[in-house]
Amino acid sequence: MSTTTFLSNDELWQTISSCIKGARRVDAAIAYFGKGGAKLLRLRRGDRLIVDMSAPTVRAGATDPREVEKLIQRGVVAFTRRNLHAKLLIADNSVISGWPTSPSRSSMRPQS
Repeated sequence: MSTTTFLSNDELWQTISSCIKGARRVDAAIAYFGKGGAKLLRLRRGDRLIVDMSAPTVRAGATDPREVEKLIQRGVVAFTRRNLHAKLLIADNSVISGWPTSPSRSSMRPQS
């Protein structure tokens, strides 16, 4: 049996962190990965991330390639897809979808 729960703000980020921490593997599709994203999204070796790291997105400041590089150094497998507009995280049997984008245009920063 599945359960749907609506989360917001601190509860959302606590749930994301908890799901990642306890998961065997995490797959994430996150359109924009801004400054501080690698610290907020604690992906590990073997996890996979797809992000829009196209030149226009990087120039606009929506994705910071240095943050993606931090994850790659941890052993995360990273892919890029231009015009990606997704916010989806799959951690074992849990799926988190569609959290809000902060004013800085980074999907990886919690809103205050």
